[in-house]
Amino acid sequence: MRKLKVSIAIGLRMWYIISMDNKLKQIRKRKYLSQEQLANLADVTEQTIVALEHNRQIPKYVTIHKLANALGVKPEDLNFEVQN
Repeated sequence: MRKLKVSIAIGLRMWYIISMDNKLKQIRKRKYLSQEQLANLADVTEQTIVALEHNRQIPKYVTIHKLANALGVKPEDLNFEVQN
């Protein structure tokens, strides 16, 4: 029984992480933007977009705002944790 609870907890945690990293990609694709186009609009590198979409990097507060402005959404719509 204990292993089942751990598996469920891990499964829920994995789902949460996946939903966070796909949010940026979902919004970007809904706006018909490539990673390169979004990077140019937000004044960040394309590598930053790739890292954020694959949950390899936690963005700084200023990066979240740049991305939100470029996408025309509120910063909280991106669902990122903030790194100061």
